[in-house]
Amino acid sequence: MTAPADARASSAATAAVGQPAVGGGAVAEEENVRLLDASGAPTIPPPPTSTSSRSRLCGSRHPVGLLVLFATEACERFSYYGMRALLVLYMIHVLFRRDYEEATPWGMGIAKAIFGDPDDPSKVARAGGERAYSCPGSAIPCAREIEVQALASRVYGTYTALVYLTPVAGGAIADRYTGQRFMVLLGGFLMAIGHFLMAFPKAFFLALFFLVMGNGAFKPNCTVQLGRLYRLSGSAQSQLRQTAFNLFYLGINVGAFFAPIIVGALRAMRGNATAEYCDSSGKTCLISADADINGYHAGFTAAGIGMCISLVIYVAGSAHLAPDDIPPPNLQRTWLALRRTASRLRGKPAHHEKDFLSTVSDGSSAVPSASTSMPSHPPMSTMIWQHRHRIAAFAAMVLLVVLFWGVYEQGGNTVQLFASTEADRNLFHRFTVPSEWVQAINPLFIILFTPMMSVISNMLAKTSSSSSSSNSAPRPRWRCQEPHALTKMSVGCMLTAAAQVIMAMAAAAVRVRRDPDGTPVFLSKAPLWMLVVAIAVQTVGELLVSPVGLNFTTTVAPAGMTSFFVGIWMTASFFGNFLAGMLGTLYGAFEGTQSDGEVQGQHAPFFLLLASLAAGNAALLFLVRAALRKYLDAAPAASSSSSAASSSTGTGV
Repeated sequence: MTAPADARASSAATAAVGQPAVGGGAVAEEENVRLLDASGAPTIPPPPTSTSSRSRLCGSRHPVGLLVLFATEACERFSYYGMRALLVLYMIHVLFRRDYEEATPWGMGIAKAIFGDPDDPSKVARAGGERAYSCPGSAIPCAREIEVQALASRVYGTYTALVYLTPVAGGAIADRYTGQRFMVLLGGFLMAIGHFLMAFPKAFFLALFFLVMGNGAFKPNCTVQLGRLYRLSGSAQSQLRQTAFNLFYLGINVGAFFAPIIVGALRAMRGNATAEYCDSSGKTCLISADADINGYHAGFTAAGIGMCISLVIYVAGSAHLAPDDIPPPNLQRTWLALRRTASRLRGKPAHHEKDFLSTVSDGSSAVPSASTSMPSHPPMSTMIWQHRHRIAAFAAMVLLVVLFWGVYEQGGNTVQLFASTEADRNLFHRFTVPSEWVQAINPLFIILFTPMMSVISNMLAKTSSSSSSSNSAPRPRWRCQEPHALTKMSVGCMLTAAAQVIMAMAAAAVRVRRDPDGTPVFLSKAPLWMLVVAIAVQTVGELLVSPVGLNFTTTVAPAGMTSFFVGIWMTASFFGNFLAGMLGTLYGAFEGTQSDGEVQGQHAPFFLLLASLAAGNAALLFLVRAALRKYLDAAPAASSSSSAASSSTGTGV
């Protein structure tokens, strides 16, 4: 599901806010740190008028580079979400199984010290001292199963959190030292290595390291290059750029949609036997990790191939992309010195080395006048003190959003596990839907719902505008004013709570008992349609939080502090994903209703807990919105343009 993060929610973009799509949700704010000025407009200089940059796509006004970046990002997101769909199941069903200890990953001792040891005798020992690796005659999962799931949840949460943190460093390095092209290539190469390393159980944590580092280098710089394809002057170019970002993030959702479907199908076909495909009666088969691992490796390989295709597309179409900005002279010397050293080692002179070095040695700037035309601002410390009340109010809002992401990001964690083990995915007694396909529902709904929400938002904005300019008696506020951004976000949090209530109702329908040998037998499972409804409701909530919140961030930031404010907004995704991993450890902590050796609704209390957290979060955000607006709606002292954009945040309650 999107993480927020993912870029995929805000992707579709402007949907709920009617603004240019400059960043994304679940699946995504990390891509916008360096694209915006105080009013939310990009700060990237126009590309040079080379022949390649002037080439157009299929007779349209869009450059061919848009198609290159669209395909590059779609394939990269395919690899990311394909691997993410398998991650938790792979750790639980294969990697951390007791009968697979011969392939213990390198660094497992450190991981156990940090995240917890599922083999801790104090957690898995029975009263007589026997280690409880199975639970004969009990309907409650044994202690080790619970601890393995908790360990997998912590690892998942830490991994996805770091995915949202490293792009900050990757963007800064590209700006100051290497340029965007080098970082995109480096990031893609590292991620390709990481995906293929996932096929080797011992290299599991090393693979995650490569994926995190590669994502940090790739994600922000690919988006920056899209912004450089479009000039900044003129309303027509502004609208064209908005359309380009909408299409770009459509590519993200396309990749996120097909990834779970293809990877899940491969995992199902290649796995000789799994807990999902062995018996239509609902009885879970006891299988070896060796039999199950083939399917997961096929999925990881597909993700790696997707990343390689992304790199090939990027390299083949790089001639259609705008060149990088030349770094400032003091950093240019460092970069050119490294190039010169490498060239001498190869026995070849660096390309244009003499011309570049002479330019730097002259003290003349190699950066065109775009850099000198940037407005000057006071030191950051001065601006932080000047706007301290606004920053504090904004940080309080972001703190509330952290809890939203903590609940929302269960989609790739506990919801994926619930769909795998307790959802009835048998269609017409002929086909069993792979559990990974559940993660394709969210991007599909984002693609479907975004145009509808965009139309509704535009209608409300026009109605509000016409009402305020009319001399006639005003209509009731609820009819003529678009809701404020904070109100939209509180409604989004409440819809997330409603989605968790639906999940709890689905979990309450599950009844299970265990055979004397400890094998679980499901007497009834959760209807699949209830998961679809829950995800649909949560997707609407996501579209009211992620793109709305990002646009609100760019409109309330003072001049010269937009990147700083977007960075604060991004921390919500980082801490939210980490919180999601911690909350996921409670998935197996509830016992449900026990009767005659059967357990009903074991995981219903967990989803009710998530619903309570989301509802409390929504209520708190709604109650404090007036206090927050006192500091956030006032026009920033350093910016006159931010107030002009405030209409996009809504003027109503």
